[in-house]
Amino acid sequence: MKLHKIIGIDPGVSGGIAVISKGGLKTYKIPTIKKKIGKKEINTMCISDVTFILKEESKGKDVVVFIEKVQAWLSDEDDAGKRFAIQKMLANYEQLKTVLTILGLKVVEVTPQRWQKGLGFRNKGMLKAQRKKSYKTFAEKIHPDHKITLSTSDAVCVAEYGKLIVKQDPLWVEQNING
Repeated sequence: MKLHKIIGIDPGVSGGIAVISKGGLKTYKIPTIKKKIGKKEINTMCISDVTFILKEESKGKDVVVFIEKVQAWLSDEDDAGKRFAIQKMLANYEQLKTVLTILGLKVVEVTPQRWQKGLGFRNKGMLKAQRKKSYKTFAEKIHPDHKITLSTSDAVCVAEYGKLIVKQDPLWVEQNING
């Protein structure tokens, strides 16, 4: 499987998009807009800006998008705040999948556990802040000339996992495109 570009997406509102090509790495923080819900203002994904980025970056052929799969767990139901955050992230995830489908892109969904294990991360017992910092450090080592942020580091890792798995197991990639 020969690819021109690999796009990695961390679908959270504080996530990012990473594009790996022969020209190097490009990263984007997920564009957001402020939305008022009752008296509260929250950041939400700006789907039109995300669509523009993905449309521009997917021009050409041989592009595969690796998107971190978002899932709700039964244990998430116990915490109302966490449940709300997961529901919001699931909505973003579904919007992104819809955009990717409309753009006609090849998409591979990867769980966080899969890409983290594939890149050699050992996260058991680590706090979220420590995990995020380890992803940023990893991305900075691979792309020392690029400004990596906490918002884009997971997306870079997802794209790097995509690059790795395309080389190591192209059949798995083929079998998992769009489904």
